[in-house]
Amino acid sequence: MATCAGCGVPIAEERAVFVAGKRASDAPLALCPVCAEKIEQALQVETEHPNIALAVIFALATALLTAFVWYQIVVLTEMQLGIVAIGVGWAIARAVIYASGNKRGPALQWISATATLFAMLVAQYLIVRHYLGQVLIEEGFTSQLPLFLPIGMIFEMVK
Repeated sequence: MATCAGCGVPIAEERAVFVAGKRASDAPLALCPVCAEKIEQALQVETEHPNIALAVIFALATALLTAFVWYQIVVLTEMQLGIVAIGVGWAIARAVIYASGNKRGPALQWISATATLFAMLVAQYLIVRHYLGQVLIEEGFTSQLPLFLPIGMIFEMVK
């Protein structure tokens, strides 16, 4: 005989639904069918009807903001720190979750991952452009690099 971790009702072992604990070392939790169904429904609601359009807008805005922050950190410290990339991904994921109405699911994960990749590419472009500008100044060029170079050149710089 097991006891339901949700409501405390005794349940027969064959009717219990076992779920993993929070940590791998935790023992599985037993749930009665009613509590297991409630949890399943709550998880289902988290993935239904996310605000995809707002999530994309927030993802792109956060990607541009975090790319600029990453660029500034590299220019100021003259180091590329991996922890900043983790922060960029985390910030974008939080923005997507917030904008989607606190929803989760594969579509939102793809939006977050794509926006994070976009942020990394933009940051890398800004970083390479900055150091290329410094080299050109050292070589005696007096004109500034435009912010937006031809797309082919941008791909070559990031590559």
